[in-house]
Amino acid sequence: LKSFLSKDVETVHRIIFELESEQHCSERLAAFDFLIVLLRKIIHEILIIFATIISSYLAECTNQDRLLVIALEHLIHLMLFGDEICHLIIQHGGLDSLLYFCEVSSITNGTLRLLLRCLAILCGNYQGALKLLTLNKFDLIIQLLLTSSIACSAEAAGILTQLTSPDQNYVRLGNMMPRIVIRILEIVDKSKLAESLLLALAALANITVQETGTIEILYEQNAIKRIVQAYKRPKCHNVFIQEQLLTVFISLANGAYIEALISQGGIDLLLSLLATSNPTYANYCMRTQIRATQCLRTIANHGIGLKAIHEMNGYRMILEVIQDNDAPLAAKSNLWWIMEQLEKKYHFESAV
Repeated sequence: LKSFLSKDVETVHRIIFELESEQHCSERLAAFDFLIVLLRKIIHEILIIFATIISSYLAECTNQDRLLVIALEHLIHLMLFGDEICHLIIQHGGLDSLLYFCEVSSITNGTLRLLLRCLAILCGNYQGALKLLTLNKFDLIIQLLLTSSIACSAEAAGILTQLTSPDQNYVRLGNMMPRIVIRILEIVDKSKLAESLLLALAALANITVQETGTIEILYEQNAIKRIVQAYKRPKCHNVFIQEQLLTVFISLANGAYIEALISQGGIDLLLSLLATSNPTYANYCMRTQIRATQCLRTIANHGIGLKAIHEMNGYRMILEVIQDNDAPLAAKSNLWWIMEQLEKKYHFESAV
């Protein structure tokens, strides 16, 4: 490794020495900028070396090897550095090795979770998704989703999310859809952490967009109530989960499942999302507010929906958002319309 990068490392040492002795500010800044570029290059080359080493190791080790779990954990972190690293891992047979271990019957749940997470990251890349499908391993992923432990099934749902992405739409579920939706709802029921709940809801949201028959299955399975209950658990709610459940709720509202949204707690949750606020994820919060108001507007277009919003003190909550100077205009526009309908129906005096 040292000989491979020796020239770059020597250059870094020389630049640091010169920076320590250089008096001219402009020359120091130029040298410092070059140093940053060079350090990034070195780090990138090291990441490539590590990715190659781990890919080669996976092709040679067994499931009994104690270093396997450590290698998978490092691989996950490496792949998050970008597509180039993922391409390299695929080229060196890393995806093939991951799939091989997934089919080893004696593999532990902990190791299987890591294998599936690695595959999910690789399938977020076009080459990875195409390679998995070319190897005819989609059925394996579905089998693991349907039969594994809840923790492993959630990770398999993460792969399904990548393969059913509306942007790519690599696969269609066909006759498997009802069984898959029912299993995902079981994951929702048993999720105790935001991470696993997000994996399940993201897959469910994609399937709902892709397969028009999904909303009928959701209705039959009391999915709204189950999602609301899961969301209310400690450590099971964040802006990313909100985005996925809104996709599901919007599909149900567009399908006129208004009574189900009312009776199973959907409207109450939607109204609570109007107050979403998180400075770290400001853009996500704005999108959440806009989409929540879109869903509420669809619901309010039905008489029973407007009545439910009224009975849940929705007018006051809507008014608070309209009076908030930081609320997005698109959200306010939807809320103005709902408020006008409430005032017409229930004879409120306009408060704005």
